[in-house]
Amino acid sequence: MIAYDPYLDDRVFNEIGMEKVELDYLLRESDAILIHTPLTSETYHLINEEKLRLMKPTAILVNTARGSIIDCEAFYKALGGG
Repeated sequence: MIAYDPYLDDRVFNEIGMEKVELDYLLRESDAILIHTPLTSETYHLINEEKLRLMKPTAILVNTARGSIIDCEAFYKALGGG
């Protein structure tokens, strides 16, 4: 499994058997993406139109964090609604 966290030390990833990768790589390679992050100025619309275009068309996106982490207009557009 792969994961992205810009603040977590690589050692922690190794201890739990995860591979630390960059966000763009994670979005391109993943079949399922789960978001668990606080809403901050850095994470507001973290998943925007550019990031959504990187994802596989069949990818599953689960956001258990705050809604504003995903740009809802871009998400709607990516689903074919605009």
